[in-house]
Amino acid sequence: TEIYTLSLHDALPIFLLIILTNIYVYCFFKDGKDEKLKTFFIKFACSLSFLSIGIISFCINDSKSLSQILILIGLALCLIGDIVLGLRRITPFHDLCLLIGALVFILGHFGYDSGLFLNFHEDVLALIIITIVIWIIYLILMKLTHINLGTFKIPCLFYSLSSSIMFSITLVSLIKYQTIFHVIIFIGITLFTISDILLCYTYFHDKYKDSFTFKLISSYAYFIGQGIIALSIMFF
Repeated sequence: TEIYTLSLHDALPIFLLIILTNIYVYCFFKDGKDEKLKTFFIKFACSLSFLSIGIISFCINDSKSLSQILILIGLALCLIGDIVLGLRRITPFHDLCLLIGALVFILGHFGYDSGLFLNFHEDVLALIIITIVIWIIYLILMKLTHINLGTFKIPCLFYSLSSSIMFSITLVSLIKYQTIFHVIIFIGITLFTISDILLCYTYFHDKYKDSFTFKLISSYAYFIGQGIIALSIMFF
């Protein structure tokens, strides 16, 4: 069993994560309104802070590796994705920003996947099978709950596949290696995936589109998930 003793020095990014997440949720939801410009800047600031947490975690960890750098690249791409998606609220290019934002997030997924896959040398067949199963479940869920993807059907299919790969490689890595790092990043990726699923409803479902409750849960899941992914670098 792997044992890790957390020092006050190491706990700094954890405290930062907790504070930032609560500041974001308070500012975004305190009036029950989605103010476009305020939302854009708050989300940008939080996403930039999560990248900062990743950099702090990287500096704290004495063992530096390419895997950690790839996860940092994934965080940076997600920051860019958040900026592009935020622009859809304050520019007339809603659909274009949504498409480009989704593509950038797919690249962010690839950064996370690559960071894990560098140390993943076996059970590739199991990974492929689990990915396919999770992707099929993802697609069935969208079909049964009547999510209307419209013109975004093909991009969303690729995004759901990318999300399924990200979740699967994290799950298989956890089962195989069972280290603190793999436990932490699995929790982060799981929350990230939950946020993605809820966003399908807030973007494309007639009944739950712009649902306050779904937005609240999705925001907590996404920001805590991204923060935990950033923190995982410290334990790699």
